[in-house]
Amino acid sequence: MHLVALLCDCLLDLVTSVGIPLLLVISYAQEFDTKAGNFNVLRWFQDRWLVNSMNEFNIILILSWGDLATRMVFAVSMLINLTTMEGLMSAATSTDYRNSPASPQGAIIAPFDKLDAPGPGHAHNVVVWTDRLASSKLMRSAFFFWGVVILGLHIHAETNPMLPQCLVQVHPWGVSKPACSLVLLNCLADDTDGEQEHVASQWSQFDSNSVRCLLVRNCPRFEMPSTLASFESLNTLKAYNTTIIKWEDDAAFTQRSHPNMQGAMFMRVNLTNGELPPGLQSSNFPPSLNMIGFVVSNLRVLPDDLHLKWPRYSAIHFDTTQFTEFPEPLWKIRPTILIMSYNPIESVPKELFELEAMWYLDLAGTKLSALPDDVAVLVNPLVGVNLGGTNISSFPSWIDPWLKRMANPFSPPLAAAGTPYCLQREQIFSGTRTKFLATTSSTGVSALMNSSEANRAFLANTVNCQPSFLYRYALAFEDTFQTL
Repeated sequence: MHLVALLCDCLLDLVTSVGIPLLLVISYAQEFDTKAGNFNVLRWFQDRWLVNSMNEFNIILILSWGDLATRMVFAVSMLINLTTMEGLMSAATSTDYRNSPASPQGAIIAPFDKLDAPGPGHAHNVVVWTDRLASSKLMRSAFFFWGVVILGLHIHAETNPMLPQCLVQVHPWGVSKPACSLVLLNCLADDTDGEQEHVASQWSQFDSNSVRCLLVRNCPRFEMPSTLASFESLNTLKAYNTTIIKWEDDAAFTQRSHPNMQGAMFMRVNLTNGELPPGLQSSNFPPSLNMIGFVVSNLRVLPDDLHLKWPRYSAIHFDTTQFTEFPEPLWKIRPTILIMSYNPIESVPKELFELEAMWYLDLAGTKLSALPDDVAVLVNPLVGVNLGGTNISSFPSWIDPWLKRMANPFSPPLAAAGTPYCLQREQIFSGTRTKFLATTSSTGVSALMNSSEANRAFLANTVNCQPSFLYRYALAFEDTFQTL
């Protein structure tokens, strides 16, 4: 019976440490695109899938030394059990050998060297040790009590009620309130405008430490309650089809209250006077919150000292907002990705092209008619620039070294669909035009303006005249499952 118990313990350890993570890996492997090196990009916009994946990746991956130590318990337990099982089987084999007749009947299939078998003293010690351990009432009582405690914690966690605002409910031990990883506040379904009292009441019904992702939808007069400061595990905030009229300092994103915060996206969201609320301007802004976006918003101005608050090298999305001038704090933040598409800006500073960490820039749909003339040679890791839908018809010479370095027939680095330049290039390629319109520049014109036959391959490999939506937020996909 002791051997059977040890075998069951080994199987449980194996299932816990290997079986469950392996099943999760298999489920995700079926969706993973090995050619693209990623899941379907739209998966990352599905809130339930995203939160479930974050929870399950914690099971698959080792994220800390404490996590490693916890998992080592199962491995060490399994090794100890295997060693004990080996001792039991060796003892049993030794006992059978001693009790067998001196002259066994039948043919000898293989020789048995007594010198290779464990000595009687060793077998006796193993038997005595295991018998004492198995018969110890104190040890058995301790394990029984531990099992009862674990069972009680499981039962208590499962008895917490389901809440309608919990889209993904979890069941941690020792929590008195329902625990939610994904929380939805839908003012349309709740028949409210988003008053602070109502929101605080909704968010106080569940355990604050379990919230990973917070969704706010369809609130015409949303007021952010101070309850937000209690969500210390919050990772993502998404607001959709909402007007934020109040978000004060007591509910601000801070390093102390939100140390794990990574992303804040606002889609079809309007702000009072088109200005950032105080809740997004804390002087103790979380350095991990490095993805911030407004998509279709009346945001029109940024505070002058924003670069001193928001973390450097962030990914910033200001798509279809109302900036009429390029905000100077933006380039001072030194973003890695900057989406400024469909803003009515007419010029951009040269510093924008000199940032050491910038690797994608989207200025599509703006009112740009020319790039800055006096830009130093590009030395940043820039892999793409989108100027589609602008009024640009020519390019300065400083862009040539970058274009020659990044030229790719399958993925040209410069997107310019719908520009006068692409219109002229298509006419040249079709033979209805012989050269680009004459342009002047204080630093000389780019090789992109050379329409000779010898330069046609360079033109095709560096400029993409097809629409590009790279790194844009998938708002159309979001609209399909959001309630307007």
